[in-house]
Amino acid sequence: MGWTQKQTALYYNREGYGNRVSQVNISRWLKEQEKMESHISEGGINPTTRRTRSVKHPELEAALTLWVQQREAKLLTIKGGLIIEKAERIAKALNVKGLQFSDGWLTAFKERHMLQDRRRYGEAGSVKVADADAERKRMQSLLGGQNPEFLFNCDETSFFWRGIDNHGLSTTAVPGKKLDKARISVLVIINATGTRKIRLLFIGTAKQPRCFKKKTGKQWGFWYFHNKAAWMTGEIFAEAMETLNAEFQSEGIHATILLDNFSGHKWRQDRISNAEFIFFTAGLTLHVQPADAGIICTMKAHYHRLTLIRSLDCEEAGEDDPFAIDLLTAMQLLARAWEEVTPVMIAACWRHTGILPNFQPIVAVEAIPEVEAAVEAASKVLMDLNTAICQRTGKRQNLAKPALVDDIEELLAEPEEPEWPEDDEDTLIAAVSGVCCVQELTEMDCA
Repeated sequence: MGWTQKQTALYYNREGYGNRVSQVNISRWLKEQEKMESHISEGGINPTTRRTRSVKHPELEAALTLWVQQREAKLLTIKGGLIIEKAERIAKALNVKGLQFSDGWLTAFKERHMLQDRRRYGEAGSVKVADADAERKRMQSLLGGQNPEFLFNCDETSFFWRGIDNHGLSTTAVPGKKLDKARISVLVIINATGTRKIRLLFIGTAKQPRCFKKKTGKQWGFWYFHNKAAWMTGEIFAEAMETLNAEFQSEGIHATILLDNFSGHKWRQDRISNAEFIFFTAGLTLHVQPADAGIICTMKAHYHRLTLIRSLDCEEAGEDDPFAIDLLTAMQLLARAWEEVTPVMIAACWRHTGILPNFQPIVAVEAIPEVEAAVEAASKVLMDLNTAICQRTGKRQNLAKPALVDDIEELLAEPEEPEWPEDDEDTLIAAVSGVCCVQELTEMDCA
């Protein structure tokens, strides 16, 4: 932009960086630009690092970094003590002496390579990527020609309805509470377009829980079953599928239902006329089942948000335990949470699994160099114009940066005439000329 380092520092400090950007910082960054970009692109340092410091033994650092990357690629556990042990062995092999692998050294190594202690969730790491890809291809071949509107997935999940979140903001350490393990099971059924969410099927332990007030689950408007274990059985699933089949039959549609290979997924074939069932390969559902790709997780997240809002209402009402809840209220909140799961989100989870026949990986749209160059030129001209105004008046003008727009009416709208300072006409001639040049080039391109 033709600015000196001092002018650049002054600009960024005026933009809200305080006095954190100085001419000395900019000079050092320019000298180390290639080195820093190389380190960041290779994952060598954190992009937020202010200064890169060279290590005393680069061979040891490189060998240890390679070992960490290989172990992480194999999904093997990495601990701080293990890194120190491996570093000592590499140092012995390289005949490196005088280096103490202390806790401070370990902390610095983890900061340089952005290593953090992370909890591992789920069981997806136990599945080979090749097996998951083969399952996707198998499902795509089986689902070829299927109407996604009539393609369903159903899956059970445990619902710990009294569970509260032990994570939250606080100024000091707060003792946690014992987790209540009261549980029921919930069956979710959704189609591939997200336009049909079948009502939730609940499985509890009691036929008429006390909170039902001598009413049945059906009288409360729920699809409710019960058994001692509060879990899906072949009898419950068969009855549920017969009910669903009757709905499909009344609508005159034939549906395909995708299931995991669970022993309780049984049905009476002679009573099912408008649905067919396809099983996922055992052990691969975490990669290919849409319900496990975020749909159930989103529903539970909405539920926890609703319980927090309810706790606020209970607190304002003066209740002793704002998180106290009965099964009926929990089921009502979960039903509300299920309604808040959007069709867009459901369809995105189906696409994420890659099992649909028309699945195509999302390809990033490449930028057009000519358009980027024109926008960059216009930005530079406006920056120079703004700088000239600032130097003369001491005030910054609200000159909007050029941007690509999707609305054709916005693109063709007549821009408002800017208010120019009265005594700066001579100074601004060069900047205004630049704007005119960019405008002429744009008009020529459009022609």
